[in-house]
Amino acid sequence: GFKERQLAHSALTDFVGEIAAKPQLHDVLRTAVLGMRELFEIDRVSVVILRPGEEFGHVVMEQERELSNVAIQVADYPELMELMRTREPLVISDVLHHSLLSGVRERLEEADVAHRSAVLFPLLLKGEVVGALFLRGEQTMAVVEDRLLGMGRLIASVTSVAIGHALEQNVLKTEQKILRRTQADKEEQIETLQEFSDFFEKANDGFVVTDKAGLIRYVNVSGAGVLSRDRDVIQGTSFGRLVVGDSRTIFQKALDGHKVGDSQGYVDLTVTDHENNEIVLSATIRHLYERDTVLIGFRDVTHMRRLEAELRNTKEFLENLIQSSVDAI
Repeated sequence: GFKERQLAHSALTDFVGEIAAKPQLHDVLRTAVLGMRELFEIDRVSVVILRPGEEFGHVVMEQERELSNVAIQVADYPELMELMRTREPLVISDVLHHSLLSGVRERLEEADVAHRSAVLFPLLLKGEVVGALFLRGEQTMAVVEDRLLGMGRLIASVTSVAIGHALEQNVLKTEQKILRRTQADKEEQIETLQEFSDFFEKANDGFVVTDKAGLIRYVNVSGAGVLSRDRDVIQGTSFGRLVVGDSRTIFQKALDGHKVGDSQGYVDLTVTDHENNEIVLSATIRHLYERDTVLIGFRDVTHMRRLEAELRNTKEFLENLIQSSVDAI
């Protein structure tokens, strides 16, 4: 017993040493396959990667050969399903007469499978089966010694750690790619917004950019001038609070995505300046859905609307005067 334990300890030390020398996942899997073949003196060893709840598994290593992506349907392998259920090593002494494989016996016989026995070791990560070391032999197998099962468990455990590390590295790489992509998108948006900002700053019309709730994120020089407010003060406040009277209802409808205004989208909004004087703006309100913002373009038409009202009143006065005249005109 002591000599066997020494041999087992020596073999495991050698296995861990080989993994430490070549920590890349494909090298670890190759080392595990070779270790299992030598330990069990068995013909064929495969590494199967499984994901809980997924329909397909993937054979990534067979014998000493790395496979790119050989998919298998888990439901076709009752032994894999049992391994995922129990999370314990599984020994199948005779695949053609084992009760677990009775449902696929005809298929096995038709396929004239080369193996007659199998031993499976689960690859466990945080209590979940993420894969299996799948050993298959050409001959039926007697009872497997506890010593071999113990060594197989240890090799599977070390292999699981390597797989877990590889998965974490892959997740980290994926996250880094997402972060780099997000950063690139942000930089592109900043460049685009800078181009728009340069255009807005030189425009005679006022421009305000708000979020979907109407909070002002940007106002150009002309816009601050029309609203008679300091840019630093107005940014971060609600544009809707500047709108008064019936215009508030119109603005809220536009903010909610409803079409307001004439055929070209122009609508009059009455707002107040810093002295609470009413200003009439001819405005367009456009949703920039790809940026979750609202663009409001406007110009001060207070004087124009006052003149229009005066002309309309004069016209109505003259028409009433003419209609009420006793003289023929």
